[in-house]
Amino acid sequence: MSENLPEVPILIQKCVELVEKIGLRTEGIYRLSGNSATIQSLRKKFEVDPFKVDLISPNHKDDSKDSIDGIRRRYSHAKSKSTTSIPLEFSSIESPNNLYDNDIHVVTGCLKSYLRDGIGEDHIPVCTFDLYKEFIHASEIKDYRERMIKFQDVVHMLPGLNFVTLRFICQHLYRVSLYSTINKMTVKNLAIVFGPTLLKPSPVIESAHRLIKDMKRQCEAVEILIENHEFLF
Repeated sequence: MSENLPEVPILIQKCVELVEKIGLRTEGIYRLSGNSATIQSLRKKFEVDPFKVDLISPNHKDDSKDSIDGIRRRYSHAKSKSTTSIPLEFSSIESPNNLYDNDIHVVTGCLKSYLRDGIGEDHIPVCTFDLYKEFIHASEIKDYRERMIKFQDVVHMLPGLNFVTLRFICQHLYRVSLYSTINKMTVKNLAIVFGPTLLKPSPVIESAHRLIKDMKRQCEAVEILIENHEFLF
């Protein structure tokens, strides 16, 4: 596929960047949930203007002590170490860190929520409805070489936005899995979390029976995508 491709959605880029900065060693990363209200609040901020959402790590230091951002960040750092209520003079300032309450699980929850809702103008799953059966079929192929060739063919049938997004997510999840002795999130565990999110059947054919029947294959397909991302993309 040509590299003249669209950009990965900004929300995904920013959430992944923070996870890789501060979350790789967090046990249960992507498996554990953050506060749902904070996740929804962060989603809404991204919807208003994703370029203005600044996800800053708790230990971020600003060189400009007099800047408003510096004040916000210093206050957020102090707040994270204190159990006291917010002083009146800071009550109207929203620290960038407060966008996710210094909880990386809020950021991962925001990312998972965004992916569940679908990407692009039509809000379709990353692996698309149209190619759902192709991915499921590929995961059922017994012969390793034949299975890899089929997966590569299907991956390269994805629309540009879906291709770059899936590649970006799989590369990221593989890096997360490299810390699995610490974070307990192996490729298999990550695939269990992301299988039904990245790979979803069309609502026309979706049913409780179908979802249960395909769940194992969904997870197996995503596990293959993560583990073999360098070859497949």
